[in-house]
Amino acid sequence: MKSKYYMLTALVPLLVLGCSEEPKNTQTAANHQTLPSEPTEPKQEQPDPTQEPTDPKQEQPDPTQEPSEPTQPISDSNAQNEAMLSAKIDETPVNIQWEDNESVRALKAMAQKSPISISMSQYGGFEQVGALGTTLPRNDAQTTTAPGDIVLYSGNQIVVFYGSNSWAYTRLGKITDKSEDDLKALLAKDHVTLSLSESDAQAQDTQPAQDKKQLVAYFSVTGHTKPIAEYISEHTGATLYEIVPETPYTDADINYGDNSSRTSIEQNDDHARPGIASTIDHIEQYDIIYLGYPIWWGQAPKIMYTFLESASLKTTSKIVPFCTSASSPLGTSATNLKASAPAATWLEGHRFAIGTDRATVTSWVDSLPLK
Repeated sequence: MKSKYYMLTALVPLLVLGCSEEPKNTQTAANHQTLPSEPTEPKQEQPDPTQEPTDPKQEQPDPTQEPSEPTQPISDSNAQNEAMLSAKIDETPVNIQWEDNESVRALKAMAQKSPISISMSQYGGFEQVGALGTTLPRNDAQTTTAPGDIVLYSGNQIVVFYGSNSWAYTRLGKITDKSEDDLKALLAKDHVTLSLSESDAQAQDTQPAQDKKQLVAYFSVTGHTKPIAEYISEHTGATLYEIVPETPYTDADINYGDNSSRTSIEQNDDHARPGIASTIDHIEQYDIIYLGYPIWWGQAPKIMYTFLESASLKTTSKIVPFCTSASSPLGTSATNLKASAPAATWLEGHRFAIGTDRATVTSWVDSLPLK
């Protein structure tokens, strides 16, 4: 009996020790569970059904306020440092408006190292095709071509069209100074040679402004922009061209207080392109283009987009925008127009108050970095 008592008293401390210590982790990798951590982002708060819902309609912009910056990307300053390409088909110079993509940038980089000569052969009665000798980056898309289009085929062949075809191509550019008949005469042969080289645009820029071909193209409904354009033309000797709409604007059309007026509707429609009564011949011959317009609803009239998008401008052309208004600034009007003629070089624009005198206008012209 006494021995049983000693055995029980010896076990008590062990039992107490086993219950009071922090248990050791004896779990194996197979049966060990890891608790998930708290999410780093809070859950989206659910709307309270008892609260009044907010108005889902977007607030309409005030036409009298200056619009926000455009969402369209604008080429950065590095684009000005890229090579510019001049082109010939056999011995005939052609003006090409190049696309802004990786393929063209690679082509320009090649031309900076040495001139490119591509022997081309006629194919299908609508194109000339030739091997480039290297592979360029490509972004093929199903394309229906038109005369003058230049594309990359299979990454290593250049195709120049004088007809039309549908295939998967990467667009490179378009010949802008030749008619369809001119292109056929130039390209409808067994073989031609396409030559590409770094442009001599920098040499052209050293010419005095008075030795360059200049144009003043302007749009004026109420007559405020016209005298500014005339001052510039008379001072520089530039050709004067008025952008005349197919359907003239009436006083009712330009009623700013009427949301249903013609210009209210046009200025609020990104796709509006009013027709022009007559175009100017061979606009590609001009090196400097002064572009004048009134400010409507904080922007250039949509007919200015029609003019630029229908013009075959050289990559070396310089555009000098100017506007007239009673109080509105130039604002983003010139920046937005730039997207319609991205190949040209755009100089900083200027706003003239209504009734600005000749001396003020000519002083501004003389201050421009055109020489």
